[in-house]
Parts: sequence; C-alpha cells; structure tokens
Amino acid sequence: MYVLFIKILNSNYKEDIFLALESVEIREKVYFEAYNLDETVKDEIPLLKNFFQLEESEDKKITIITSFVDDKKRISEFIKVLEDIGLDLKKGRILKLGAFKSEIYL
Repeated sequence: MYVLFIKILNSNYKEDIFLALESVEIREKVYFEAYNLDETVKDEIPLLKNFFQLEESEDKKITIITSFVDDKKRISEFIKVLEDIGLDLKKGRILKLGAFKSEIYL
C-alpha cells in the first residue's frame, strides 16, 4: 500500500488532475486548500524576504490531495493520463507528487 501525496502548484489544472485520478480508479481521495508557508513567512516578515527566493508563478494558495493507493502501477498510470492530455509535468510548474510505502492497520 502507498500513500499518494499531490501538491497542485497551478490551480488551472485542478480539474484535469481530479479527472485523471478518477480515470485510473484512485478512490477515497482527500483534498484541502493550504498556504505555501514560504510565501506566508516572506509576506509577514519582510526581513526574511531575501531568504525565500521563489518563482513568481507560484501562488500562495495551493491544493493538497492525498489517497491510499494499492499499487504503484496505478500512480504511473495517473502520470501517463496527465501526459496524454498534454500536461508537461517535467517542464511546467503544475504539481509535485510523492508516494510513500505504508502499512494500513485499520
């Protein structure tokens, strides 16, 4: 079992990402809106502005999606679906994705 963690960097692609997850049958997803801490700290503490160098395109507000996935292959299929619809995941700042091996107890 894996814990899938997706950080959507560009909200213009949120719907495409949700549909791709559904199309490869990644179910029981949880999503929430969050704030990029680097941007928040930079705005609230002007003295720290020079320590946090972020690209201008990065928004303060981001979307986080998590889900349990039974097979790593399903995650690869999800990435392929996004690439098939034309998203350039390697060049564009669209999302960050991580998967962590996990044991489920309940």
